[in-house]
Amino acid sequence: MALDGIELLLVRVAENKVGDTWPRMRNQSERIRIVEIDAPEGKIVQRTDITPAQKRIFSCLLR
Repeated sequence: MALDGIELLLVRVAENKVGDTWPRMRNQSERIRIVEIDAPEGKIVQRTDITPAQKRIFSCLLR
């Protein structure tokens, strides 16, 4: 039960810092994809480009 309370508190803090709803922030973050490929030359890690909306969310959360 205590964990649920902490989770809700973190969601509210994030919503207040970003000025957006948690479902919208979650939707934006779920669009980021990361792929790891083990090639003979070594491991290759690639991700999708960060959109302006995602960058805004991350910037607000890191302030």
